[in-house]
Amino acid sequence: MRKAVYDERYARPGLYWGSPPTSLAREVIRVARTLPRSPRTLVDLGSGEGRDPIYFARQG
Repeated sequence: MRKAVYDERYARPGLYWGSPPTSLAREVIRVARTLPRSPRTLVDLGSGEGRDPIYFARQG
């Protein structure tokens, strides 16, 4: 994606990609809840606007 296009899209108010978490984020939480000990740290690289990290934080 050209820088000008990227800058224009992300300069708008609101979330370009939406706010609901991705299906992968929901699956990560589902799997984490099946573990004998709850994970306490998660690294999300390349999170875009941050909708999945916000979801992870809200899930604890």
